[in-house]
Amino acid sequence: MQIYKLSDLSKVLSTPVSTLRRWAKEGYIPAFKLAKIWYVEEDELQMWLKDQKERGALTPLSYDSDMLSNPTTETEVD
Repeated sequence: MQIYKLSDLSKVLSTPVSTLRRWAKEGYIPAFKLAKIWYVEEDELQMWLKDQKERGALTPLSYDSDMLSNPTTETEVD
């Protein structure tokens, strides 16, 4: 069984550690905290990623960039 720290996942998922930490606190990602460090089991991560893919969820990078470029309004095309 492989266990990852959020700092390791940050590199793999191209997502800031602060975002992963927030997601862990909110229960969005399957993480657990031991002492002061958040961890994610590989099996749990694989299931979460598969679920995200099946639901058609945006990837972390596309979600962040979409929110930054257009937070509340839709772009109109003439």
